[in-house]
Amino acid sequence: MVLCSTCNVSILVSQKRIKCTNGTCFLLYHIDCVNYNDNSGTSRSKWICLAFTAIRPSEGNTNTSLPTKNRKENSPDNLPQPSSEQNIKYQNVILNEIRNLRMEMKEHFDNQQECLHKFNSTLSQVQRDVKELGTGSLKNEVDKISKSMQFFSYAHDAQTIINEKTEKTLSNILTENNNMRVYINDLNTKMSQLEQQARDCNVEIQCVSEHKNENLITEINKFHMMIAGYSGQHKGYFLLRENISHL
Repeated sequence: MVLCSTCNVSILVSQKRIKCTNGTCFLLYHIDCVNYNDNSGTSRSKWICLAFTAIRPSEGNTNTSLPTKNRKENSPDNLPQPSSEQNIKYQNVILNEIRNLRMEMKEHFDNQQECLHKFNSTLSQVQRDVKELGTGSLKNEVDKISKSMQFFSYAHDAQTIINEKTEKTLSNILTENNNMRVYINDLNTKMSQLEQQARDCNVEIQCVSEHKNENLITEINKFHMMIAGYSGQHKGYFLLRENISHL
């Protein structure tokens, strides 16, 4: 576990950190603990912790406040020299941090691999479903719809032909009806003319018996007198009378 040299709290992988670039130090700090600012003139690759800032104040860390007291304690004669055990300790800390980082990365990659495997399985299943739909029921439904549409197309064409024939038949019937109307009008005109001619040729018959008790001989004599008069043409009269007498 990596500890901050200022607050002695562990530095997580997700937290921002900064390391002293002095060749014998290698101490780690929270960026917030040392008030480091990226906008300052000192880069992270040249940052030196407070323990070595007093030695080279002109080379960096303009954004890190320098201690104003106990200057004598920070003189080169009083600076503690890091031991080999301390270097080994820091190296082990760095190695542990690298191992933890590798474990986290491996876990993250394993999760990604598992998600990718699930995605591939789901995609394969979807492809199989689509293929089954394309070769199975969906294709049959599409074929049925296509046949139905073709049937409706043929029925529509046949109905169109029937409608055209019906229109022609109705047109012929209307023409014949008009001709028949003209012919009937002509017949009515001729009938009217014939009736008029028949009225002109009517003969009024008089002296015809209207009752059963009337004498038929007397009525015939009256009829003969109306037709022949007394012109001496009695031959027809006697013949008619004789014939009637035999009845």
